[in-house]
Amino acid sequence: MVQKIADISYKTWLPFLLAGFMALGMIIGHRFSSENLAPSDIEKGIPSKESNFLSVQEVFKYIDSRYVDSIESKELSEAATIAVLERLDPHSVYISPEELDRINQGMSGYYKGMGIETIHLNDTLRVIKVIPESPAEKGGVLYGDKFLKANDSILVGKNRTKEEQWALLKTVDQEKFEVEILRGTDDIKNLTIIPSQIKSPNVTYFDYEGVGYINILRFSDQTYEGFIDALEHLQKDKVISKLILDLRDNPGGYLPEATKILNQFFVEDKRLLVYTEDRTKRTSEYNTTGRPFYQIDKLAVLVNEGSASASEVIAGALQDWDKAIIIGESTFGKGLVQEQFTLSNGGAIRLTTARYYTPSGRSIQKPYEQFDKDTIQNFYSKEFERSLTSNGGIHPDYTVNWTPTQMELLNIVSENISTTSYHIIQKLTNNKGTIELTQAKDVIYSYLKEHFDFTPIELEFASKYVFFSIVDQLNSKEYIGQAIFDFDVFVQKAYEKLSVEDIFAELKK
Repeated sequence: MVQKIADISYKTWLPFLLAGFMALGMIIGHRFSSENLAPSDIEKGIPSKESNFLSVQEVFKYIDSRYVDSIESKELSEAATIAVLERLDPHSVYISPEELDRINQGMSGYYKGMGIETIHLNDTLRVIKVIPESPAEKGGVLYGDKFLKANDSILVGKNRTKEEQWALLKTVDQEKFEVEILRGTDDIKNLTIIPSQIKSPNVTYFDYEGVGYINILRFSDQTYEGFIDALEHLQKDKVISKLILDLRDNPGGYLPEATKILNQFFVEDKRLLVYTEDRTKRTSEYNTTGRPFYQIDKLAVLVNEGSASASEVIAGALQDWDKAIIIGESTFGKGLVQEQFTLSNGGAIRLTTARYYTPSGRSIQKPYEQFDKDTIQNFYSKEFERSLTSNGGIHPDYTVNWTPTQMELLNIVSENISTTSYHIIQKLTNNKGTIELTQAKDVIYSYLKEHFDFTPIELEFASKYVFFSIVDQLNSKEYIGQAIFDFDVFVQKAYEKLSVEDIFAELKK
């Protein structure tokens, strides 16, 4: 074992050695705040002579000036930074300049592109979704179109891999695309597509049988604006009688966007929504304004284990104040405040600086280690004094899960959902190129029966899932409500609970 270590070259283990030095400096030099610095050092923004961080600086200075071989200081610095942050918590991370650009674009709520989704089938890229009002839609692209050329580059054929085809349609540096597409079997069209900034569809909504539904994918710069737009379309005379807010698989995002959305559910002023607490026990509070735009009579919030951070803030506040019933699975349990600090190399570090707590005092953050059941604390809701268990995350009032059989079916069908949907839609397309959905369920059932070894019960469930996927791909406002209510067991439970006169009656007992 010792010999193997000795045989490893310096260049291999040097980054890890430096990373270890820095991590050790972080652990030993636990004094990280201004009270440990001399006044002159505070003004200069550098550690005092007593700080153990100086030893790390000294290591780098000696390596830079005396090490026998040339080194890549950027790689060493990044390796050391990553190692230090890994010793803190799972959510304090280093972000490279390239990754930071991608994150900032995603959180802006916009991205540059055509606004299409494609699949690779029989050596050809085929359009399976066109985002409404996107450059592709404005350029005349339709579902099912096949790309033949893009700016004089041939896209089809066995000599082109799907990666090469997708690369030729990348829009980062392109101001305009002249494309040749095949529509149907013999209709070739030449279209012009001008890539532009597309608003990410972070908020979707619909109304079905008197119940409004809003799905929030994440909290970016544009999420509150999209949420208010959804409320505007769902309200009737300033009232929304029943609303389902779907936060499943929402990883979080900007807290201000979440708290502005929360304010729309409170007519009361100065009610605590969430507070943060740092290591010095200093707290910051976010309170209601008491100025909602619309009246919402009954509210159900859907969550699952993918709901995290700002999603948990919303669910926790509404549960604590008895403003909504929470349906689904226990949430992820990410209740850490992350502050982002820009670095001189163009990257950043995202550092945990505080923890989130719900109005009743529950910590959203789950423990990193196995939770001790003896330390579980009981909290109570503000209005009805319902018992609320706290061991990290938000626990639903009504638990709903996909059954193991349903999960297996979803996994099987999902593996080829794009191709399956594409073939079925071809069967639903008439001679005029119009997609007829009136007979979709029968066509889907027959197709799945032919291509999958499912029982009748499994076929029925899988058919509902595929119908929902097809309706979603086609942006069908006429059928989307019916599709999701027929298929989604979480939505079905919410619909059931919102149908009673007092949605809290069972929970008050």
